[in-house]
Amino acid sequence: MARARPQPGGRHSHAEARGHAARPAGWAGMVSDIRRPGPKPGYALLMVLLVLVVAAAVLSAAARRCADSAVRAYAAQRNLQVHWGALGCRATVLPMAEELLDASATPTEPIIQEARRAVVLGGMRFNLIVSDEQAKANAGALAALYGDDGLKKAVRKLQAGGRGSLEVRLRPVETSEAALERPVRYASLDQVFVLAHPSQWIGPEAGDGAVVRRRLTCWGPGRINLKRAEVVTLREALGGALTESQLASLDDIRRREPEAGVQKILSQLQLTRQQLETVGGAATDRSACHSLWICVEDRTRRWYRLFVEEADGASERTYSW
Repeated sequence: MARARPQPGGRHSHAEARGHAARPAGWAGMVSDIRRPGPKPGYALLMVLLVLVVAAAVLSAAARRCADSAVRAYAAQRNLQVHWGALGCRATVLPMAEELLDASATPTEPIIQEARRAVVLGGMRFNLIVSDEQAKANAGALAALYGDDGLKKAVRKLQAGGRGSLEVRLRPVETSEAALERPVRYASLDQVFVLAHPSQWIGPEAGDGAVVRRRLTCWGPGRINLKRAEVVTLREALGGALTESQLASLDDIRRREPEAGVQKILSQLQLTRQQLETVGGAATDRSACHSLWICVEDRTRRWYRLFVEEADGASERTYSW
């Protein structure tokens, strides 16, 4: 039986012409499914997680910037509060330094060099120390009297009663003090000592600094206040012009007669003319230089300020830490 010849353009002519059998009817749909896979649920979840991670990173960076801004704003507000609080304390306390010192003296301890007060402003504690700078030996006057080597020895003696832990390192500088018209070789305590932090002078951990703070200064005209200086300070400031017995008598007189001035005190010591000239030229009973140390505390840190007023307000220095 003769086979029918496929007609050109027939249904199977192309497949048979290439020698292939006809494909099943559902094959085309299967091929289509393999070549064009549909969306998978895991891929969408991955994209959602990626978007969430990016959003979280952006929000975290924004939150960090806001937190940093808040911290900086808080610090600036506290610094501003310290600044104006310290200026207010200076304007209030320094003009009445003599009255505060006199009020702090007691019958049992009339010889004082400083007075302490504390105030709370805006939740911050301002610890104040008002000092009579002329109740202390002047570093410049000691250097003029003994020389720099003698100044070192005198400073070590002034640390008597402490542990002697403050390292003495002299760094004199020639400057001009217009208000007092005299050269100043030691204008601050860090030209005499190696100081790491003002807490060495003020605060609970001051130690030897508190001892030296009452006995040594770099400010003032250089004359020592006989009515307020400690005996050890008078010994060094007067250059040994008085004997130990005379120093003891001087201390006894000023304790018994708090109102006695320099002339009355010296007249009772039976001094020689040379002693009178030496002590009379180096001593005074009225101070014209006062300082105000301020330690400001809050729950996180401390700030330090030092104001020094000389010659009844004619000259003033400010130090900040």
